[in-house]
Amino acid sequence: MTARYKPYGKISDLADTEWFLAQDAGDTEGARIRNKRIAALIPPENVDAASLHFWLNERRKQAGRDSGRILPGDRVVSLMKTGIVLLGLLGFLAGFSVAAGVLRYDGLTPVNLFHALFVLVGLPLISLVLTLLVLLFRNRKMPLAYRLFLSCFRSFFLRMQKGAENRMSSEIRILLQARAKNLDTFSGRYRLLIFSFVFFVFQVSGFFLVLGLLSGFLLKVAASDLAFAWQSTLNPGAEVIHGLMTLLAMPWSWFFPQAVPDTSYIEGSRLILKEGIAHLEARHLSSWWSFLSMALLVYGFLPRLFFLVFARWRFHRTVMETEIKDSRIHELCFFLRQSIASPGQNKIKKEPLIFDEKMSSAPAVQEEKERFPRMLWDLWINDEIPESLHGTILENTGAVMGSPPRSILCMDTENLPENAEASCSRVLALEVFMPPVKEDLQLLKSMAEKNTSPLWIWPVGRPDRNGGEASPDDIRIWDLRLKALSEPRPLMHKGVNNEA
Repeated sequence: MTARYKPYGKISDLADTEWFLAQDAGDTEGARIRNKRIAALIPPENVDAASLHFWLNERRKQAGRDSGRILPGDRVVSLMKTGIVLLGLLGFLAGFSVAAGVLRYDGLTPVNLFHALFVLVGLPLISLVLTLLVLLFRNRKMPLAYRLFLSCFRSFFLRMQKGAENRMSSEIRILLQARAKNLDTFSGRYRLLIFSFVFFVFQVSGFFLVLGLLSGFLLKVAASDLAFAWQSTLNPGAEVIHGLMTLLAMPWSWFFPQAVPDTSYIEGSRLILKEGIAHLEARHLSSWWSFLSMALLVYGFLPRLFFLVFARWRFHRTVMETEIKDSRIHELCFFLRQSIASPGQNKIKKEPLIFDEKMSSAPAVQEEKERFPRMLWDLWINDEIPESLHGTILENTGAVMGSPPRSILCMDTENLPENAEASCSRVLALEVFMPPVKEDLQLLKSMAEKNTSPLWIWPVGRPDRNGGEASPDDIRIWDLRLKALSEPRPLMHKGVNNEA
């Protein structure tokens, strides 16, 4: 059974699915009735992904989408778009205001060239370096200085949080803790998607910040008279400044040489405070606008445009690749498949099993041609289970799964086969008459993490009681312990008599 879920590759699909799954978790009996009615409408030949497409569309119809009701998915998309527009607008206004402030010229004191370079070129370059650091250290261990800073910030935040909780009532504190736990679960489930969205939002705001700087600069140049001059206490020579400016102008010097200031312009715009600007020529003071505009375009606008396009492409690709593939979807897929299959197709003839020392293929069980796609799965039986129960396990698991297993493996759970196909579902038969210990749970979780398809636990009881059938209490204990594990985790079959 393939439990990957990628309905249309949209944020609204993910949000609506999460909303419907949360509804089903709060009303399990109502969810079974609704989903059973939906399963009756699903074509039998549909695979799991197509069935989930159908399920989502039907749930949306039931929620009133056709009648014009706005679903959570549409609200989430609207909020995201509104947030992006607001951040872009704020970035543009901030850039425009900074450019207007730094380019203030009263006719007596020219704009400091170094200040203009720092604001128009330095700030965009610093933001680009920070962006590259985020990309480089996203999957790597951060430097010690960053980790120390984050540790101190986290300690300070936890201290403030604890102080705030002491002033709250117990009801509000419990509510906030529950919301925080749900938020942690959500962020862990969609960590990569959240990172891609935040990265994209920052690129939008950074791009419009630079666009505001460029717009404010060009508007100032076109609508007013600007004069640029340079001065420094270090008293560098014109040759040093010329070398620095030539280096900065290298990207456009071959196609726009007019925006590369020569030594005469640099010397002619050097400001000496006691002499003022009366002796400086206007053409030297105003010639810097072309250099500054090209510097802002090359070092600010174009890189920001590239990162914006890259972030948008990456976010779109992450949305397309994001899948809901946890236990809720696995159980829903299994329930829909069980509901689609007719009772007569779930019967598999019992045959004697012959096991090799390690692996043997499934016995030659001839079944009638099915109306729906066959589900591929492997049966793993713990070697501690007596061989006398293997035939019963095969018959019962095949009846519940709807088809015979692709292969059967009698194995030790601590020694998994290295060549096991990760995309094939597993049914692991385990004795459950003893509660699981922590080591067993961690071992089962590690087994589930290696599979992209679900890992089912088939409960086996005491061999000398009821033919090895597990008791409902033992199944309930194991199910609660497995549900306490984080995703991905194994799923518990309820057994033949306990399956709904």
